[in-house]
Amino acid sequence: SRAFCEGGIRVGIVPRKTYSADVSSDYWNDVSFWRGAVDGDGSVGIVKNKTGRPLITFVGHLGSKLPVRFADFADSLGLRAQRSVCGPKKQAHHMSISGANAVVLARILYQDAPEHLRLDRKYESWKKIEELVSKTIFFLRFQQISKDSRP
Repeated sequence: SRAFCEGGIRVGIVPRKTYSADVSSDYWNDVSFWRGAVDGDGSVGIVKNKTGRPLITFVGHLGSKLPVRFADFADSLGLRAQRSVCGPKKQAHHMSISGANAVVLARILYQDAPEHLRLDRKYESWKKIEELVSKTIFFLRFQQISKDSRP
């Protein structure tokens, strides 16, 4: 419908947006907008290597401003986002945030997200991150208690 198309244009959804996507400054700090962006084009999970660190990534074509704006959003929350250009021809922006910063960002994006405003697969990834964190905290506390209780 015309109203639907005009609404999309107002928030930056235009034809051939792959090469020029940006977001209105009205949404630069909008948690629901960024959750939708991550649900659509980002990833939330735990790195499958020996570190097992939580990780959130967002990738977009070099002409797109979305990964840069997402990194700015993370930075505005006091979280450190890593930015790089990637791909065989250096044609994509890549934003990543890992470790404790990823845990905090995932909580901001998913903890209070209404069920109808989140992608279940990404929400489940967040819950796995929370489970990992709780086990890690428990393990660290257990080690400290064991260490303190030694004669």
